[in-house]
Amino acid sequence: MEKKDTESSLCKKYYDRLLTVWPHFPTVVCATLVFGVLAHGSALFNKYSMVDDPQYLFGMGYTFRSGRWFLGILGSLVRWFTGSPNFSLPLYSGILSLAVLALCACVLIPLLGFTKKWEWVLTAGLMTVFPAVTGYFGFLFTAPYYLVGLLLCLLGCSVLCRYRKWWAYVLGVVLLALSTGTYQAFIPTALCVMLLHFLRKLTLAENWGWKDLVKDILWYVSACLAFLALYSLMSKLCLAVTHETMTSYKGLDDPFAGGIGMFVQRIKLAYYLFLIPRGSTRSAYMFPYRLHTLYYIFLVVLCVAALLYLEQLWKRSRVRALSGLLALGVLPMALNFAHVMVDAEIVHSLMGYSLVFFWLLPYCLLRWVRPVENRAVLKITLSRVLCVLLAVVCLLYVRLDNTAYLKAEIYQTRTIQYFTTLTAQIKSLDGYSGEMKVTFVNKDFNRDPTFQEIQEFTDFLIEPFASWKSELTAHSFREFLNMWCGFNPEIVDEEAYADLPEVQAMPHYPEAGSIRIIGDTVVVKF
Repeated sequence: MEKKDTESSLCKKYYDRLLTVWPHFPTVVCATLVFGVLAHGSALFNKYSMVDDPQYLFGMGYTFRSGRWFLGILGSLVRWFTGSPNFSLPLYSGILSLAVLALCACVLIPLLGFTKKWEWVLTAGLMTVFPAVTGYFGFLFTAPYYLVGLLLCLLGCSVLCRYRKWWAYVLGVVLLALSTGTYQAFIPTALCVMLLHFLRKLTLAENWGWKDLVKDILWYVSACLAFLALYSLMSKLCLAVTHETMTSYKGLDDPFAGGIGMFVQRIKLAYYLFLIPRGSTRSAYMFPYRLHTLYYIFLVVLCVAALLYLEQLWKRSRVRALSGLLALGVLPMALNFAHVMVDAEIVHSLMGYSLVFFWLLPYCLLRWVRPVENRAVLKITLSRVLCVLLAVVCLLYVRLDNTAYLKAEIYQTRTIQYFTTLTAQIKSLDGYSGEMKVTFVNKDFNRDPTFQEIQEFTDFLIEPFASWKSELTAHSFREFLNMWCGFNPEIVDEEAYADLPEVQAMPHYPEAGSIRIIGDTVVVKF
Protein backbone atom coordinates (compact mmCIF):
# COMPACT_ATOMS: atom_id res chain seq x y z
CA MET A 1 0.00 0.00 0.00
CA GLU A 2 2.84 2.36 0.91
CA LYS A 3 4.46 1.76 -2.51
CA LYS A 4 1.21 2.56 -4.31
CA ASP A 5 0.82 5.74 -2.31
CA THR A 6 4.37 6.77 -3.25
CA GLU A 7 3.71 6.13 -6.95
CA SER A 8 0.45 8.06 -6.72
CA SER A 9 2.15 11.06 -5.11
CA LEU A 10 4.88 11.00 -7.76
CA CYS A 11 2.30 10.95 -10.55
CA LYS A 12 0.48 13.87 -8.95
CA LYS A 13 3.76 15.74 -8.53
CA TYR A 14 4.68 15.39 -12.21
CA TYR A 15 1.12 16.17 -13.31
CA ASP A 16 1.13 19.36 -11.23
CA ARG A 17 4.48 20.27 -12.75
CA LEU A 18 3.04 19.70 -16.24
CA LEU A 19 0.10 21.99 -15.43
CA THR A 20 2.54 24.66 -14.28
CA VAL A 21 4.10 24.69 -17.76
CA TRP A 22 0.95 23.80 -19.74
CA PRO A 23 -2.14 24.79 -17.70
CA HIS A 24 -4.15 24.23 -20.87
CA PHE A 25 -3.12 20.57 -21.19
CA PRO A 26 -6.32 18.87 -19.83
CA THR A 27 -8.62 21.20 -21.78
CA VAL A 28 -6.67 20.73 -25.01
CA VAL A 29 -6.56 16.94 -24.70
CA CYS A 30 -10.33 16.74 -24.08
CA ALA A 31 -11.10 19.17 -26.92
CA THR A 32 -8.85 17.29 -29.36
CA LEU A 33 -10.44 13.97 -28.47
CA VAL A 34 -14.00 15.31 -28.80
CA PHE A 35 -13.35 17.13 -32.07
CA GLY A 36 -11.30 14.17 -33.30
CA VAL A 37 -14.13 11.72 -32.79
CA LEU A 38 -16.71 14.11 -34.27
CA ALA A 39 -14.61 14.85 -37.36
CA HIS A 40 -12.69 11.61 -37.89
CA GLY A 41 -14.78 8.97 -36.11
CA SER A 42 -15.59 7.27 -39.40
CA ALA A 43 -11.88 6.81 -40.14
CA LEU A 44 -11.26 5.55 -36.60
CA PHE A 45 -13.84 2.77 -36.79
CA ASN A 46 -13.71 1.90 -40.49
CA LYS A 47 -10.91 1.10 -42.90
CA TYR A 48 -10.56 3.25 -46.01
CA SER A 49 -7.82 2.03 -48.29
CA MET A 50 -7.41 4.09 -51.43
CA VAL A 51 -4.64 5.41 -53.71
CA ASP A 52 -1.36 4.70 -51.82
CA ASP A 53 -2.81 2.83 -48.84
CA PRO A 54 -3.28 -0.61 -50.49
CA GLN A 55 0.30 -0.53 -51.74
CA TYR A 56 1.75 0.51 -48.37
CA LEU A 57 -0.64 -1.31 -46.04
CA PHE A 58 2.43 -2.87 -44.42
CA GLY A 59 4.99 -0.22 -45.34
CA MET A 60 5.93 3.45 -45.01
CA GLY A 61 5.76 4.71 -48.58
CA TYR A 62 8.70 6.60 -50.06
CA THR A 63 11.16 7.64 -47.34
CA PHE A 64 14.83 8.22 -48.16
CA ARG A 65 14.19 8.40 -51.91
CA SER A 66 11.73 11.26 -51.45
CA GLY A 67 13.93 13.23 -49.06
CA ARG A 68 11.94 12.05 -46.02
CA TRP A 69 14.96 10.52 -44.33
CA PHE A 70 13.73 10.99 -40.77
CA LEU A 71 10.45 9.32 -41.74
CA GLY A 72 12.53 6.31 -42.76
CA ILE A 73 14.45 6.41 -39.48
CA LEU A 74 11.21 6.65 -37.45
CA GLY A 75 9.74 3.72 -39.37
CA SER A 76 12.85 1.62 -38.71
CA LEU A 77 12.74 2.45 -35.00
CA VAL A 78 9.07 1.50 -34.76
CA ARG A 79 9.64 -1.76 -36.63
CA TRP A 80 12.52 -2.56 -34.28
CA PHE A 81 10.47 -1.72 -31.20
CA THR A 82 7.39 -3.71 -32.26
CA GLY A 83 9.23 -6.51 -34.04
CA SER A 84 6.65 -6.36 -36.82
CA PRO A 85 6.02 -4.62 -40.15
CA ASN A 86 4.31 -1.25 -40.23
CA PHE A 87 0.52 -1.55 -40.30
CA SER A 88 -2.08 0.90 -41.53
CA LEU A 89 -4.39 0.61 -38.51
CA PRO A 90 -7.57 2.70 -38.20
CA LEU A 91 -8.17 2.94 -34.44
CA TYR A 92 -4.60 2.56 -33.17
CA SER A 93 -2.98 4.93 -35.67
CA GLY A 94 -5.95 7.31 -35.45
CA ILE A 95 -5.88 7.67 -31.66
CA LEU A 96 -2.09 8.02 -31.75
CA SER A 97 -2.47 10.78 -34.35
CA LEU A 98 -4.99 12.63 -32.17
CA ALA A 99 -2.66 12.36 -29.17
CA VAL A 100 0.16 13.95 -31.18
CA LEU A 101 -2.21 16.67 -32.42
CA ALA A 102 -3.09 17.48 -28.81
CA LEU A 103 0.61 17.94 -28.05
CA CYS A 104 0.92 20.17 -31.13
CA ALA A 105 -1.87 22.41 -29.81
CA CYS A 106 -0.24 22.48 -26.36
CA VAL A 107 3.00 23.76 -27.91
CA LEU A 108 1.31 26.35 -30.15
CA ILE A 109 -1.06 27.93 -27.61
CA PRO A 110 1.65 29.54 -25.40
CA LEU A 111 3.34 30.97 -28.50
CA LEU A 112 0.11 32.76 -29.41
CA GLY A 113 -0.44 33.93 -25.83
CA PHE A 114 -3.88 32.35 -25.43
CA THR A 115 -4.93 32.16 -21.76
CA LYS A 116 -8.68 31.52 -21.87
CA LYS A 117 -10.33 28.11 -22.04
CA TRP A 118 -12.50 28.90 -25.03
CA GLU A 119 -9.34 30.02 -26.88
CA TRP A 120 -7.73 26.69 -26.07
CA VAL A 121 -10.79 24.74 -27.22
CA LEU A 122 -11.14 26.64 -30.50
CA THR A 123 -7.42 26.34 -31.29
CA ALA A 124 -7.31 22.60 -30.55
CA GLY A 125 -10.56 22.08 -32.44
CA LEU A 126 -9.44 23.98 -35.52
CA MET A 127 -6.09 22.17 -35.61
CA THR A 128 -7.90 18.82 -35.38
CA VAL A 129 -10.71 19.28 -37.89
CA PHE A 130 -8.70 21.09 -40.59
CA PRO A 131 -9.03 19.15 -43.89
CA ALA A 132 -5.30 18.47 -44.17
CA VAL A 133 -5.71 16.17 -41.14
CA THR A 134 -8.49 14.35 -43.01
CA GLY A 135 -5.96 13.80 -45.78
CA TYR A 136 -3.47 12.37 -43.28
CA PHE A 137 -6.16 9.98 -42.05
CA GLY A 138 -6.55 8.84 -45.65
CA PHE A 139 -2.90 7.69 -45.48
CA LEU A 140 -2.99 6.05 -42.05
CA PHE A 141 0.15 4.05 -42.75
CA THR A 142 2.09 7.30 -42.33
CA ALA A 143 -0.34 9.70 -40.55
CA PRO A 144 1.14 9.42 -37.02
CA TYR A 145 4.64 9.96 -38.42
CA TYR A 146 3.59 13.05 -40.39
CA LEU A 147 2.00 14.52 -37.27
CA VAL A 148 5.17 13.81 -35.30
CA GLY A 149 6.82 15.91 -38.01
CA LEU A 150 4.31 18.69 -37.26
CA LEU A 151 5.08 18.41 -33.54
CA LEU A 152 8.83 18.65 -34.22
CA CYS A 153 8.15 21.71 -36.39
CA LEU A 154 6.23 23.49 -33.61
CA LEU A 155 8.79 22.51 -30.97
CA GLY A 156 11.60 23.86 -33.15
CA CYS A 157 9.73 27.13 -33.67
CA SER A 158 8.96 27.35 -29.95
CA VAL A 159 12.63 27.04 -29.01
CA LEU A 160 13.77 29.56 -31.63
CA CYS A 161 11.04 32.05 -30.71
CA ARG A 162 11.42 31.88 -26.95
CA TYR A 163 15.18 31.93 -26.47
CA ARG A 164 18.15 33.82 -27.90
CA LYS A 165 20.91 31.42 -26.86
CA TRP A 166 23.33 29.38 -28.98
CA TRP A 167 21.87 26.10 -27.66
CA ALA A 168 18.35 27.24 -28.62
CA TYR A 169 19.57 28.06 -32.12
CA VAL A 170 21.18 24.63 -32.53
CA LEU A 171 18.25 22.75 -31.00
CA GLY A 172 15.67 24.69 -33.04
CA VAL A 173 17.56 24.11 -36.28
CA VAL A 174 17.90 20.38 -35.56
CA LEU A 175 14.20 20.01 -34.70
CA LEU A 176 13.12 21.84 -37.86
CA ALA A 177 15.49 19.72 -39.97
CA LEU A 178 13.98 16.56 -38.45
CA SER A 179 10.49 17.90 -39.18
CA THR A 180 11.39 18.62 -42.80
CA GLY A 181 12.98 15.18 -43.04
CA THR A 182 9.63 13.73 -42.00
CA TYR A 183 7.45 15.75 -44.38
CA GLN A 184 8.69 18.76 -46.35
CA ALA A 185 5.23 20.36 -46.44
CA PHE A 186 5.61 21.60 -42.84
CA ILE A 187 8.12 24.27 -43.93
CA PRO A 188 5.24 26.76 -44.54
CA THR A 189 3.88 25.96 -41.07
CA ALA A 190 7.24 26.85 -39.52
CA LEU A 191 7.32 30.17 -41.40
CA CYS A 192 3.78 31.05 -40.25
CA VAL A 193 4.48 30.27 -36.59
CA MET A 194 7.67 32.34 -36.58
CA LEU A 195 5.91 35.30 -38.18
CA LEU A 196 2.96 35.11 -35.77
CA HIS A 197 5.26 35.05 -32.76
CA PHE A 198 7.22 37.97 -34.22
CA LEU A 199 3.98 39.97 -34.56
CA ARG A 200 3.08 39.21 -30.95
CA LYS A 201 6.58 40.11 -29.78
CA LEU A 202 6.23 43.59 -31.31
CA THR A 203 3.37 44.36 -28.93
CA LEU A 204 5.18 42.94 -25.87
CA ALA A 205 8.71 44.32 -26.28
CA GLU A 206 9.37 47.39 -24.14
CA ASN A 207 12.00 48.79 -26.47
CA TRP A 208 12.25 48.18 -30.18
CA GLY A 209 14.60 49.78 -32.67
CA TRP A 210 16.41 49.18 -35.92
CA LYS A 211 18.99 47.06 -34.14
CA ASP A 212 16.30 44.76 -32.72
CA LEU A 213 14.67 44.40 -36.14
CA VAL A 214 17.96 43.49 -37.84
CA LYS A 215 18.83 41.02 -35.07
CA ASP A 216 15.47 39.24 -35.36
CA ILE A 217 15.63 39.10 -39.17
CA LEU A 218 19.13 37.62 -39.02
CA TRP A 219 18.07 35.16 -36.29
CA TYR A 220 15.07 33.78 -38.15
CA VAL A 221 16.46 33.91 -41.70
CA SER A 222 19.77 32.29 -40.73
CA ALA A 223 17.90 29.62 -38.74
CA CYS A 224 15.73 28.82 -41.77
CA LEU A 225 18.75 28.60 -44.06
CA ALA A 226 20.59 26.48 -41.48
CA PHE A 227 17.82 23.92 -41.03
CA LEU A 228 17.34 23.64 -44.80
CA ALA A 229 21.08 23.10 -45.23
CA LEU A 230 21.13 20.48 -42.46
CA TYR A 231 18.08 18.76 -43.98
CA SER A 232 19.74 18.67 -47.41
CA LEU A 233 23.02 17.38 -45.97
CA MET A 234 21.27 14.60 -44.04
CA SER A 235 19.22 13.67 -47.08
CA LYS A 236 22.34 13.20 -49.19
CA LEU A 237 24.06 11.29 -46.39
CA CYS A 238 21.12 8.89 -45.96
CA LEU A 239 20.93 8.31 -49.70
CA ALA A 240 24.63 7.46 -49.74
CA VAL A 241 24.27 5.06 -46.80
CA THR A 242 21.20 3.32 -48.23
CA HIS A 243 22.62 3.32 -51.81
CA GLU A 244 19.44 4.91 -53.16
CA THR A 245 18.85 7.85 -55.48
CA MET A 246 16.40 10.70 -55.10
CA THR A 247 13.20 10.08 -57.03
CA SER A 248 12.28 12.45 -59.84
CA TYR A 249 8.65 12.26 -58.68
CA LYS A 250 7.16 15.77 -58.57
CA GLY A 251 10.58 17.33 -59.17
CA LEU A 252 12.03 16.25 -55.81
CA ASP A 253 15.41 15.53 -57.38
CA ASP A 254 15.83 19.09 -58.72
CA PRO A 255 13.64 21.71 -56.97
CA PHE A 256 15.55 24.60 -58.64
CA ALA A 257 15.11 23.34 -62.20
CA GLY A 258 13.02 26.36 -63.24
CA GLY A 259 15.49 29.02 -62.10
CA ILE A 260 14.80 32.33 -60.32
CA GLY A 261 12.08 33.36 -62.77
CA MET A 262 10.02 30.32 -61.82
CA PHE A 263 10.18 31.24 -58.12
CA VAL A 264 9.11 34.81 -58.86
CA GLN A 265 6.03 33.50 -60.65
CA ARG A 266 5.29 31.15 -57.77
CA ILE A 267 5.57 33.97 -55.23
CA LYS A 268 3.09 36.01 -57.28
CA LEU A 269 0.76 32.99 -57.29
CA ALA A 270 1.02 32.68 -53.51
CA TYR A 271 -0.20 36.26 -53.04
CA TYR A 272 -2.88 35.79 -55.69
CA LEU A 273 -4.21 32.69 -53.93
CA PHE A 274 -4.33 34.61 -50.65
CA LEU A 275 -6.75 37.08 -52.22
CA ILE A 276 -8.59 34.60 -54.46
CA PRO A 277 -8.33 31.09 -52.97
CA ARG A 278 -10.16 29.54 -55.93
CA GLY A 279 -7.45 30.76 -58.30
CA SER A 280 -5.97 27.26 -58.35
CA THR A 281 -7.95 24.05 -58.72
CA ARG A 282 -6.01 22.56 -55.82
CA SER A 283 -6.24 25.52 -53.46
CA ALA A 284 -10.02 25.14 -53.20
CA TYR A 285 -9.49 22.03 -51.08
CA MET A 286 -9.29 24.03 -47.86
CA PHE A 287 -12.28 26.33 -48.39
CA PRO A 288 -15.10 24.59 -50.28
CA TYR A 289 -18.81 25.43 -50.09
CA ARG A 290 -19.80 28.05 -47.47
CA LEU A 291 -16.27 28.14 -46.08
CA HIS A 292 -15.36 30.07 -49.21
CA THR A 293 -17.76 32.85 -48.14
CA LEU A 294 -16.38 32.79 -44.59
CA TYR A 295 -12.88 33.14 -46.03
CA TYR A 296 -13.71 36.54 -47.48
CA ILE A 297 -15.46 37.63 -44.28
CA PHE A 298 -12.29 36.77 -42.35
CA LEU A 299 -10.23 38.56 -44.99
CA VAL A 300 -12.21 41.77 -44.42
CA VAL A 301 -11.90 41.45 -40.63
CA LEU A 302 -8.20 40.73 -41.08
CA CYS A 303 -7.76 44.06 -42.91
CA VAL A 304 -9.52 45.92 -40.08
CA ALA A 305 -7.52 44.04 -37.42
CA ALA A 306 -4.26 44.76 -39.27
CA LEU A 307 -5.05 48.48 -39.39
CA LEU A 308 -5.80 48.57 -35.65
CA TYR A 309 -2.66 46.58 -34.94
CA LEU A 310 -0.42 48.80 -37.09
CA GLU A 311 -2.02 51.97 -35.68
CA GLN A 312 -1.07 50.88 -32.18
CA LEU A 313 2.49 50.07 -33.25
CA TRP A 314 2.77 53.42 -35.05
CA LYS A 315 1.89 55.30 -31.87
CA ARG A 316 4.70 53.53 -30.04
CA SER A 317 7.41 53.89 -32.71
CA ARG A 318 7.85 54.08 -36.48
CA VAL A 319 10.32 51.18 -36.52
CA ARG A 320 7.86 48.99 -34.65
CA ALA A 321 5.11 49.78 -37.17
CA LEU A 322 7.44 49.13 -40.11
CA SER A 323 8.43 45.79 -38.56
CA GLY A 324 4.76 44.79 -38.20
CA LEU A 325 3.98 45.86 -41.76
CA LEU A 326 6.93 43.82 -43.04
CA ALA A 327 5.78 40.67 -41.20
CA LEU A 328 2.16 41.11 -42.33
CA GLY A 329 3.37 41.59 -45.90
CA VAL A 330 5.27 38.30 -45.83
CA LEU A 331 2.49 36.27 -44.17
CA PRO A 332 0.37 35.69 -47.33
CA MET A 333 3.38 34.12 -49.00
CA ALA A 334 4.10 32.02 -45.89
CA LEU A 335 0.51 30.74 -45.76
CA ASN A 336 0.72 29.58 -49.39
CA PHE A 337 4.43 28.76 -49.36
CA ALA A 338 3.69 25.25 -50.65
CA HIS A 339 2.99 26.91 -54.01
CA VAL A 340 6.42 28.56 -53.86
CA MET A 341 8.17 25.28 -53.06
CA VAL A 342 6.68 23.28 -55.94
CA ASP A 343 4.59 23.75 -59.07
CA ALA A 344 0.91 24.61 -58.48
CA GLU A 345 -0.27 21.42 -60.21
CA ILE A 346 1.60 19.35 -57.64
CA VAL A 347 0.21 21.07 -54.53
CA HIS A 348 -2.57 19.12 -52.83
CA SER A 349 -4.52 19.32 -49.59
CA LEU A 350 -1.98 17.44 -47.44
CA MET A 351 0.50 20.22 -48.15
CA GLY A 352 -1.83 22.99 -46.98
CA TYR A 353 -1.79 22.65 -43.18
CA SER A 354 -0.22 26.10 -42.87
CA LEU A 355 -3.51 27.62 -44.07
CA VAL A 356 -5.07 26.78 -40.69
CA PHE A 357 -3.33 29.93 -39.41
CA PHE A 358 -5.40 32.09 -41.74
CA TRP A 359 -8.41 31.53 -39.49
CA LEU A 360 -6.44 32.40 -36.34
CA LEU A 361 -4.60 35.44 -37.71
CA PRO A 362 -7.39 38.08 -37.43
CA TYR A 363 -8.23 37.03 -33.89
CA CYS A 364 -4.55 37.05 -32.89
CA LEU A 365 -4.03 40.58 -34.18
CA LEU A 366 -7.13 41.84 -32.35
CA ARG A 367 -6.07 40.08 -29.17
CA TRP A 368 -2.64 41.70 -29.30
CA VAL A 369 -4.15 45.18 -29.74
CA ARG A 370 -4.56 46.98 -26.44
CA PRO A 371 -8.11 48.35 -25.95
CA VAL A 372 -7.40 52.08 -25.87
CA GLU A 373 -9.66 55.09 -26.35
CA ASN A 374 -12.52 54.72 -28.83
CA ARG A 375 -11.09 51.54 -30.39
CA ALA A 376 -11.93 49.35 -27.38
CA VAL A 377 -15.56 48.74 -28.37
CA LEU A 378 -14.60 47.89 -31.95
CA LYS A 379 -11.89 45.48 -30.79
CA ILE A 380 -14.13 43.67 -28.30
CA THR A 381 -17.02 43.44 -30.78
CA LEU A 382 -14.85 42.07 -33.58
CA SER A 383 -13.16 39.60 -31.20
CA ARG A 384 -16.50 38.21 -30.06
CA VAL A 385 -17.77 37.97 -33.64
CA LEU A 386 -14.60 36.14 -34.66
CA CYS A 387 -14.95 33.64 -31.82
CA VAL A 388 -18.47 32.80 -32.97
CA LEU A 389 -17.28 32.54 -36.58
CA LEU A 390 -14.36 30.30 -35.56
CA ALA A 391 -16.83 27.99 -33.86
CA VAL A 392 -18.86 27.95 -37.10
CA VAL A 393 -15.70 27.20 -39.09
CA CYS A 394 -14.97 24.23 -36.82
CA LEU A 395 -18.54 22.99 -37.24
CA LEU A 396 -18.39 23.27 -41.02
CA TYR A 397 -15.05 21.49 -41.13
CA VAL A 398 -16.46 18.66 -38.97
CA ARG A 399 -19.25 18.30 -41.50
CA LEU A 400 -16.76 18.50 -44.37
CA ASP A 401 -14.54 15.81 -42.86
CA ASN A 402 -17.51 13.50 -42.43
CA THR A 403 -18.46 14.17 -46.04
CA ALA A 404 -14.95 13.10 -47.08
CA TYR A 405 -15.34 9.81 -45.28
CA LEU A 406 -18.83 9.35 -46.74
CA LYS A 407 -17.32 9.81 -50.19
CA ALA A 408 -14.57 7.33 -49.32
CA GLU A 409 -17.10 4.78 -48.09
CA ILE A 410 -19.21 5.05 -51.22
CA TYR A 411 -16.38 5.00 -53.76
CA GLN A 412 -14.44 2.26 -52.00
CA THR A 413 -17.54 0.08 -51.94
CA ARG A 414 -18.27 0.85 -55.58
CA THR A 415 -14.71 0.01 -56.55
CA ILE A 416 -14.80 -3.30 -54.68
CA GLN A 417 -18.02 -4.19 -56.46
CA TYR A 418 -16.55 -3.11 -59.80
CA PHE A 419 -13.48 -5.30 -59.45
CA THR A 420 -15.49 -8.16 -57.97
CA THR A 421 -17.65 -8.18 -61.11
CA LEU A 422 -14.54 -7.99 -63.29
CA THR A 423 -12.93 -10.87 -61.38
CA ALA A 424 -16.08 -12.98 -61.75
CA GLN A 425 -16.11 -12.35 -65.52
CA ILE A 426 -12.44 -13.39 -65.80
CA LYS A 427 -13.01 -16.59 -63.86
CA SER A 428 -16.10 -17.47 -65.91
CA LEU A 429 -14.20 -17.55 -69.22
CA ASP A 430 -14.20 -20.90 -70.99
CA GLY A 431 -10.83 -22.53 -70.47
CA TYR A 432 -9.81 -20.27 -67.60
CA SER A 433 -7.29 -21.66 -65.11
CA GLY A 434 -6.06 -20.19 -61.84
CA GLU A 435 -2.46 -20.48 -63.12
CA MET A 436 -3.12 -18.10 -66.01
CA LYS A 437 -1.52 -14.67 -66.16
CA VAL A 438 -3.60 -11.52 -66.52
CA THR A 439 -2.82 -8.29 -68.35
CA PHE A 440 -4.81 -5.06 -68.38
CA VAL A 441 -4.55 -3.12 -71.66
CA ASN A 442 -5.17 0.65 -71.42
CA LYS A 443 -5.48 0.45 -67.63
CA ASP A 444 -4.56 4.12 -67.27
CA PHE A 445 -7.47 5.03 -69.57
CA ASN A 446 -10.21 3.04 -67.89
CA ARG A 447 -13.41 4.77 -69.06
CA ASP A 448 -16.32 2.58 -68.09
CA PRO A 449 -19.55 4.45 -69.03
CA THR A 450 -21.43 2.49 -66.35
CA PHE A 451 -19.13 3.81 -63.60
CA GLN A 452 -19.90 7.52 -63.26
CA GLU A 453 -19.10 10.31 -60.85
CA ILE A 454 -21.65 11.33 -58.22
CA GLN A 455 -22.28 14.99 -59.01
CA GLU A 456 -22.80 16.05 -55.38
CA PHE A 457 -19.14 15.24 -54.72
CA THR A 458 -17.80 17.14 -57.75
CA ASP A 459 -16.42 20.18 -55.87
CA PHE A 460 -15.16 18.17 -52.95
CA LEU A 461 -11.44 17.50 -53.42
CA ILE A 462 -9.49 16.33 -50.39
CA GLU A 463 -6.66 13.90 -51.08
CA PRO A 464 -6.76 10.91 -51.18
CA PHE A 465 -10.53 11.15 -51.59
CA ALA A 466 -10.40 13.53 -54.54
CA SER A 467 -10.53 11.04 -57.42
CA TRP A 468 -13.94 9.52 -57.97
CA LYS A 469 -12.39 6.76 -60.08
CA SER A 470 -10.64 5.52 -56.93
CA GLU A 471 -8.56 2.45 -57.74
CA LEU A 472 -9.71 1.99 -61.34
CA THR A 473 -6.61 3.69 -62.69
CA ALA A 474 -4.48 3.95 -59.52
CA HIS A 475 -0.95 2.61 -59.40
CA SER A 476 -1.96 0.39 -56.46
CA PHE A 477 -4.82 -1.38 -58.26
CA ARG A 478 -2.96 -4.72 -58.08
CA GLU A 479 -2.72 -4.51 -54.28
CA PHE A 480 -6.34 -3.37 -54.12
CA LEU A 481 -7.41 -6.44 -56.09
CA ASN A 482 -5.47 -8.65 -53.73
CA MET A 483 -6.49 -7.06 -50.42
CA TRP A 484 -10.14 -6.27 -51.06
CA CYS A 485 -11.20 -8.78 -53.74
CA GLY A 486 -8.94 -11.74 -52.99
CA PHE A 487 -7.72 -11.87 -56.61
CA ASN A 488 -3.95 -12.02 -56.96
CA PRO A 489 -2.88 -13.58 -60.27
CA GLU A 490 0.44 -12.91 -61.95
CA ILE A 491 -0.10 -9.61 -63.76
CA VAL A 492 2.09 -9.06 -66.80
CA ASP A 493 2.92 -5.85 -68.66
CA GLU A 494 0.52 -4.86 -71.41
CA GLU A 495 3.24 -3.93 -73.93
CA ALA A 496 3.58 -7.48 -75.24
CA TYR A 497 -0.15 -7.65 -75.99
CA ALA A 498 -1.42 -4.14 -76.80
CA ASP A 499 -0.33 -4.21 -80.45
CA LEU A 500 -1.49 -7.73 -81.26
CA PRO A 501 -4.11 -7.77 -84.08
CA GLU A 502 -6.58 -9.81 -82.00
CA VAL A 503 -6.25 -7.34 -79.10
CA GLN A 504 -6.65 -4.34 -81.42
CA ALA A 505 -9.89 -5.90 -82.69
CA MET A 506 -11.28 -6.38 -79.18
CA PRO A 507 -13.99 -3.97 -77.94
CA HIS A 508 -13.49 -1.98 -74.72
CA TYR A 509 -14.64 -3.10 -71.29
CA PRO A 510 -17.45 -3.60 -70.27
CA GLU A 511 -18.59 -4.60 -73.78
CA ALA A 512 -18.93 -8.29 -74.62
CA GLY A 513 -15.65 -9.70 -75.90
CA SER A 514 -13.45 -7.18 -74.05
CA ILE A 515 -12.01 -10.04 -71.95
CA ARG A 516 -10.27 -12.85 -73.84
CA ILE A 517 -7.79 -15.64 -73.28
CA ILE A 518 -4.81 -15.28 -75.60
CA GLY A 519 -2.32 -18.11 -75.15
CA ASP A 520 -1.84 -18.56 -71.40
CA THR A 521 -2.87 -14.99 -70.55
CA VAL A 522 -6.21 -13.33 -69.86
CA VAL A 523 -6.36 -9.97 -71.66
CA VAL A 524 -8.70 -7.29 -70.32
CA LYS A 525 -8.99 -4.30 -72.67
CA PHE A 526 -10.13 -1.03 -71.11
